[in-house]
Amino acid sequence: MKSQIAVIFLALALVCSPLHSQKLKYTSDLTGVYEKPSKHGFMGYKLLPKNARHYFEDMDFIPMGSYMRGTANEYFKAEGYDSTLILSEEAAKVSLDAYFISNHEVTNAEYREFIIWVREKTAHDLSPMEAQDTSKLFFQLNLEGEEINIPVYPDTACWIQDFALSYNEPLSKFYFWHPAYDNYPVVGVSYYQAMAYCRWKSDRLNEEILIANKILNARSFSFTTFEYVTGSEEGMENVYLIYPEFRLPTEAEWEWAAKGGIDGSKKTNEELAYPWKSADSDRKSKLYEANFGNIIDRNGVLIKGYEDDGAMNTSEIKTYKANDYGLYDMLGNVAEWVLEDFPIGHYSIDRNLTRKNDPMKIVKGGSWRDGPVYLDLNVKSVYHGKKQHSWIGFRLIMPYDNNNYMVSRYIIPK
Repeated sequence: MKSQIAVIFLALALVCSPLHSQKLKYTSDLTGVYEKPSKHGFMGYKLLPKNARHYFEDMDFIPMGSYMRGTANEYFKAEGYDSTLILSEEAAKVSLDAYFISNHEVTNAEYREFIIWVREKTAHDLSPMEAQDTSKLFFQLNLEGEEINIPVYPDTACWIQDFALSYNEPLSKFYFWHPAYDNYPVVGVSYYQAMAYCRWKSDRLNEEILIANKILNARSFSFTTFEYVTGSEEGMENVYLIYPEFRLPTEAEWEWAAKGGIDGSKKTNEELAYPWKSADSDRKSKLYEANFGNIIDRNGVLIKGYEDDGAMNTSEIKTYKANDYGLYDMLGNVAEWVLEDFPIGHYSIDRNLTRKNDPMKIVKGGSWRDGPVYLDLNVKSVYHGKKQHSWIGFRLIMPYDNNNYMVSRYIIPK
């Protein structure tokens, strides 16, 4: 009789348990790990161990969807001397899976973390003296099976080189290093430096996840996600804990995020160019919606100067209103590298821009120095991947993977 009562009480306890079948349905048959879903499934800031959250901070979820990529608005006119601006493209419907994207451009403070880590690694591998030599600070990046040493320091002299007739020496000296500019977007970084930063941040995120799960004992300068997963049985067994790599957005991913979920069928041609009501400003309050360059009318009269939007050059992140996805500075502030090479053969462009072993890369969004035409969601600029400019930065995305092996870190109590 007592044993029967005990069984009844045990059954009641299981029913009332927080791990009742309603939640146990999330248990993976493959891993035996309790998959506690977040708002966006099994990935996200709150599902990460506390020490790993720093590397996923401000990553916003972008839902899957489709949109029409169209031609640039006909009222836009490119400057005759500008051979980097591409206005036209055939209309096409694009469908995208969900992903996470940083709600701001990578800042000086964030990029300095990368440099400090590389400097400490160099001091560890070589010597503290050699770590002070900036020419020896490289990050080894594997691109298409080839190991490339990427110098990590941004070109702080770009402020002088880009504007030879301006007095920009203070910006060259202080912009990247001074704490006053911590929350300003990093500039003077090439496409390949941006890729290196993405790889570094991916490795640090996954390293912290594995440490929190007591799979790794401590941080290591030699840890890479790829080598861990592919180089050992332990890595394959724990692949369900690994987050996908950070990377640059594709052009389509960038455009979909920049649109902020607007419904193109209900917009005029002018409104489709921007994720806000008008091309230049909120005309009632006269507050500009982005940090961009001059507006000059057809008679050559200056309508808007650089400083009229509140910033002479770059501005602190999150200064201007976010779009409907909560993303800041998708248009203006600094233009942003995207992932793809530029298909030279598909467009009429100055062939002098091409160089052997240096494919052209795409830049989107316009910057503080660019006129409104560059802010059109449908236009792009092209630059050499190795070039570093005071108006180009970048932001990160992470593909969304909600497969059974991509689970949270909540283990079923024994």
